[in-house]
Amino acid sequence: MVCSFVSRRLPAALAVVLFSSPLLAAPAPQCPEHDFVPLLPGSIHSGSATATAGTRVIVSEEMAAANQAVASVYRLEGDTWGDEEALVVTGSPGDSVGAIQAVEIADDIALVTYEHIDQVDFEYRIAVFERSATGWSHLQTILPPPITPAVPFQGGYLHVHGDQLLTDRLIYQRGPNGYSLLEVLSEPTTGGILSANHWGAMNDDWIVIGNPLTLDPMTPGYSGRITIYERLFHGGVL
Repeated sequence: MVCSFVSRRLPAALAVVLFSSPLLAAPAPQCPEHDFVPLLPGSIHSGSATATAGTRVIVSEEMAAANQAVASVYRLEGDTWGDEEALVVTGSPGDSVGAIQAVEIADDIALVTYEHIDQVDFEYRIAVFERSATGWSHLQTILPPPITPAVPFQGGYLHVHGDQLLTDRLIYQRGPNGYSLLEVLSEPTTGGILSANHWGAMNDDWIVIGNPLTLDPMTPGYSGRITIYERLFHGGVL
């Protein structure tokens, strides 16, 4: 079953004009409503991060007084939503795991950005989960890369395209054992004082990254920046 997430439908008269077959003029079936229940006992849906891929939905959760970060994965089978699995990140003794910043899901991979605090540092980390025939398992934890000059590593967005992951100004390439850093995108030097938070997306030919504006009285009217990068060859590095 292929369902439509769009509530608006074509008027019947217009559908007849656009489609020569009456069968094709039939409206697409709508996705069934479902009461999504958090999959880890004691958690609640935060709604701060969600993503979809095909028939799967991933939703961030919040734990009350627990050293865990959780995201639930649900799957649409036929016309029924099913609870697939809870993806759990647990902090080591003496460390603290906090709120989820972003989630992303593809056919066999899921990523969760979460806050990590130890006795020295506060940083964002990305947990990578891989799906097999037996379910989801933790594959890798991506740490802030030790590069100079440092790139803001907040994982505020995650975008997967094929075997590549885009987050902040970093591109990772997926291999047999997880993701490794492929390229650091250059940052334009023009413009006002921008927030370290980013959003972005990519395909085989282009990468687009946006920076919202950090309010700065010295640059009135400035409204942030969108940077477009072109790949040197189809699907390759920049």
